[in-house]
Amino acid sequence: MFFLHKPKNIKLFIVEIDRVRIGYLLFREENNTTFITEVIGEGFRGRGIGMLMLQFAKQKYNHLTAHIIPSNLNSINFHKSNGFKNVFSQDKLVILEYKDI
Repeated sequence: MFFLHKPKNIKLFIVEIDRVRIGYLLFREENNTTFITEVIGEGFRGRGIGMLMLQFAKQKYNHLTAHIIPSNLNSINFHKSNGFKNVFSQDKLVILEYKDI
C-alpha cells in the first residue's frame, strides 16, 4: 500500500524477514473503532507470522474489528481461532471483532 500523504488515522507496519518484505499490518482508527488488516505473502503463510502479527495488534489495542470477504474462509477461520467473534455476516461482508475484557 502506498500513500503520498498518510492519513493520521492510519498506522502501517511492514513485516520483513531478512530485509525482504513479506507482508504488512494496517490499523485504521475511525469513530472509536480500530480496523485491522493483515496481509502475508503466499510463500510465507503457515509459519506463525500471522499469529505474531495478531499478538502485536492485541498488545496495542484491546478492541479490533476485521472486515473480511465471505469467500476468504482461511482468514475468517484464522481470526476466529484467535479470539475474534462474528458480529455480522451477509453475502458481501463478514465483520469479526476482538475484545480484550
